[in-house]
Amino acid sequence: PKVTNRKALFVYTSDTHIGAYVSNDAIYENNYNAVNFESRMRLLLAEILHLKNTFGAFDDVFILDLGDALDGQNGQTTRGGHKLPQNMNNKEAFETYLKVHKNFYDMLVTNQVASHYHAYTVTEDNHAGDFGYYAARSLETYLNLVYPQIETQVFKKFIEHFSYGKHTFIVTHGKDSEDMKHGFPLVLNDKAENYINKYIRYHKIDSEHIHFIKGDLHQESIQATDSFRYRNVLSMFGSSKWMMNNFSATGKGGCSIEIVEPDTSRIFQHKIEFK
Repeated sequence: PKVTNRKALFVYTSDTHIGAYVSNDAIYENNYNAVNFESRMRLLLAEILHLKNTFGAFDDVFILDLGDALDGQNGQTTRGGHKLPQNMNNKEAFETYLKVHKNFYDMLVTNQVASHYHAYTVTEDNHAGDFGYYAARSLETYLNLVYPQIETQVFKKFIEHFSYGKHTFIVTHGKDSEDMKHGFPLVLNDKAENYINKYIRYHKIDSEHIHFIKGDLHQESIQATDSFRYRNVLSMFGSSKWMMNNFSATGKGGCSIEIVEPDTSRIFQHKIEFK
């Protein structure tokens, strides 16, 4: 049996926006294409291996894709009516998603990062929509065939949850594919807190430690209430020209990471940023 450290590694690969194009006249630089995306996933893997070398092999590793994995379909968000600058067609974006993720999981398992593996994907989002669901299901089929030891879930609902030890993780992209004009905020407010508490009550979640984890805003922030911890995570893509102009986002991509002990409240919060 492998000697592990009774900890789980949570890796939030949110908002990869495969196919997105950032023009050279944007105020901040963000060169992004298939090669850049693959490079960032390799850097993420190197960071995971660094954490394994630092903390030892983990009991569990959770790779959580929090949505907007693909920038859109036919040059628009899957909601339609919102034209996007893109540098891949649908087929190229799909093939890039599948190839890079397959290589990532191949190396993750080969390097024996953990005893147990979990690949969870949020697919109810405002950019990728059904296209993202098709891609996630294709990857899931590959993982189920080649690595039966990897537990997989492709979430269809806007908000889903799962447990790890004394912790419950509530996960969402932050904005849905049809109904929401404004998603969950960067900084928790009363309206969002009430929304989340209602979900907790409805599903009778009574874990000692509850975490609400979301993407969508491409920025990191963490707040805590008496009921739960609220975390926005970084975007693997970074910022589009539109985000730079409207929100003064600097274009950096990154990935938010956590190490969680199943039977305590200890959480080691970590991140990697791409230059």
